[in-house]
Amino acid sequence: MAHKILLAEDDELQVWMLRHAFTKARLEHQIVAVDDGETAIQYLKAGLQMNRQTNYPLPKLILLDLKMPKVDGFGVLKWLQSRPERDLVPVVVLTCSSLPEDVQLAKDLGAREVLQKPNGLEELVAMVQTMNERWLT
Repeated sequence: MAHKILLAEDDELQVWMLRHAFTKARLEHQIVAVDDGETAIQYLKAGLQMNRQTNYPLPKLILLDLKMPKVDGFGVLKWLQSRPERDLVPVVVLTCSSLPEDVQLAKDLGAREVLQKPNGLEELVAMVQTMNERWLT
């Protein structure tokens, strides 16, 4: 079954690699990509409003980068944490940061999982398959 995934990532190459990894893993989820945290929040606000009115499908998963313009990933997590619907959509943080304080803060703010962005495509495909099993099935 295909699901909608919201990907908040400002690096176009990372977006392309993730889309390619999902394709290579033969996962046909719809990936909606936004390039900053402000747009991610606007997308989720609209989805929550429409969900209340028309049963509009929210994303099944949010993939969130921490370092983005306008509003960073921590800001998105803080916004989500303030919402009564915060547990409706799991958030998985994909980051280059290996700082323990970044990982801990992301988890404290409600991220279900914090994963290091892999360097190679095969590692990314394996990560996508694991995320699919854990969060989308």
